[in-house]
Amino acid sequence: MSLTDGQIDTLNDPYSPHVLLAFATIEHPALETPIRAVTDTVDYVRGGETYKACMFGYRLVTDAQGAPRTVMQVPNVMDEFGPALRQMDRRPQVTLEILSSEDFDLTVSPRTEIGSPPVIYKMLRFEMASINVDAVLIEAQVVLREFSQEPFPRTRATQDRFPGLFA
Repeated sequence: MSLTDGQIDTLNDPYSPHVLLAFATIEHPALETPIRAVTDTVDYVRGGETYKACMFGYRLVTDAQGAPRTVMQVPNVMDEFGPALRQMDRRPQVTLEILSSEDFDLTVSPRTEIGSPPVIYKMLRFEMASINVDAVLIEAQVVLREFSQEPFPRTRATQDRFPGLFA
């Protein structure tokens, strides 16, 4: 996942015709298929999967104290997204990947990847928490699961569960 010096120069060039694209994948057992969205006005095909055009907002994860967290805002325009979030009993997981438009064929619709584009930035399997859904906007705190807050041990070795240990 490393970029060449030329790619870095292109991304840093204020006059570059290329933009950064965010690809979001939201997964949950209640969803038949993951929800895939890209920050553009045109759909994209990446890795054989179609990402629907959706101008969602996000912030990159900071390196501050505590568990990694950020915010994600999605316009409530995707028919399956808002109602699905209201019915979920557990937190959905979100993966966010940033790529350059330079790595896609922008002359076709939906846009298709050229070769195997490098990922510039990746947030892998974060959880959407504190989700607020209204008629216009879906806003969620996106956090990395903090395993240090999990109860330990999860399964206790009691005489009822493990009678052989107490014989």
